[in-house]
Amino acid sequence: MEKKDQIVITTVKDRLCCCYLENGKLYDVVFSDSKKEHSGSVGDIFTGRVENIIPNIQAAFVRISKDETGYLPLTKEELKNVRCGQEKIVQIKKAAVKTKQAVLTCHPELVGRCSVVTGGRKGVGISKKITDESIRDTLIRLADTCLPDFMHLVFRTNAAELPADTVKEEILRSVKVLQQIYDKANYTKAPALLQEAVPFYLRFIRNIPIERRVSILTDNPGVYKVLSEEYPEVILYQDTSYSLDHLYSLSSTIEKALSKKVWLKSGGTLIIEPTEALTVIDVNTGKAIQGKRNKETTFYKVNLEAAREAARQIRLRNLSGMILIDFIDMEEEEHIKSLIYNFKKELEQDPTQCTFIDITKLGLVELTRRKTHLSLPECLKQE
Repeated sequence: MEKKDQIVITTVKDRLCCCYLENGKLYDVVFSDSKKEHSGSVGDIFTGRVENIIPNIQAAFVRISKDETGYLPLTKEELKNVRCGQEKIVQIKKAAVKTKQAVLTCHPELVGRCSVVTGGRKGVGISKKITDESIRDTLIRLADTCLPDFMHLVFRTNAAELPADTVKEEILRSVKVLQQIYDKANYTKAPALLQEAVPFYLRFIRNIPIERRVSILTDNPGVYKVLSEEYPEVILYQDTSYSLDHLYSLSSTIEKALSKKVWLKSGGTLIIEPTEALTVIDVNTGKAIQGKRNKETTFYKVNLEAAREAARQIRLRNLSGMILIDFIDMEEEEHIKSLIYNFKKELEQDPTQCTFIDITKLGLVELTRRKTHLSLPECLKQE
C-alpha cells in the first residue's frame, strides 16, 4: 500500500501549528499568529480609509483599524482615482513585520482548493501545470457559466483533478462570499473588518496538490469541526496518554531547526546562516571524509545528501529571498551536473515557489524562494 504523507495539527510551544510530514520526517510547519488580537492576518479583508497618498512611490497608506495602517501599492491608473478620506476595500497580502506595515491590495481574493476568485479585475487564468488542451477548454467554458464581469478567476492545478461540478461549486461559493463582502462594505463605516481570513491550517491544506496522498490528523476538536466540512477524512486523535507532539517528535525537531548546524547521516554538516540580505548554507565534509580513499566520490555522495537536507531545511525554516549554497568542491563535471539536477528535483517538491538561478564561477549555487510568511525563527520570537 502506498504510504501517505501526513498533516498533523496540534499545539506546540503553546501555539497551534500545522505540520507536514513525508515518510515520518517533518518538512513544513506553520504556526498560528500569536499577535492576532493586535493586528490583521494575511487574507483579512477590511473596509479602510485612505489617510495619505505618496504619488512618487505610487502608494497610499490606508487605516484598517484603530491601531493599524497598511501600505497599498497602486498602478498609475489607480493612483488617479484615489483620494484622502476615501473608503476602500482592501486585503492584507503581507503581514506587518517589525517596523514594516502590512502590505495591502485593493483586489481582494478568495483562495480555494482549486480556484482563486479576485474582485475588481476581469479575466480567466489557468495554472501552467494544466497542459491538457481539452481540460483547459473545459475550464474556460466552465468559467463562462459562473463568473461575474467584475471578478477574475484562476484555475489552480487541482482543478484538473476534480469533477467539473465540484470545481463550479467552489467558484460559485467564492463568488457569493465576495459579493457579500462588497455589499457589506456599502453600509459599514471604515475602518472595519469585513471578512476574517480562513484559518491558517485550512489555507495550508488547500495548497497541497490532490495527487499527493495525505492523511490529516488533529487533537483539537475545534480544528476537527472546521476541517471535517471540507475534508471528511480528517481524524480526531483522542489518546490523552501520548500527545501528537511527542508521537511525532515535533518540539524536538523544531528546536533543532533553530540551530545553525545540521548533522548529516554521512558525518557531514550544514551550517545555515541567515542575514538581512540573504541566507548562506555551507556544506562541510565533517567526519564523512575519515578513512575514505576516493575523496571525489565521497564529496559527491555528501553533496547529494546535503542537497536533499538543504531543500528540507529551507522548507522547514521557511527561508525566503536569496539563498546561496556552498557545496563541497568537485572536479568531475558529471558529478556537478548530477548534483544540480537532483537539487532542482528536490526544489520542485517545495509548495512555495523556488527558482534555481545559477551556479556561480566560485561554485556557489544561487536560488530564490518566495516569501509567504515569517521564517520559523521569526515566528517563534513573536510574543
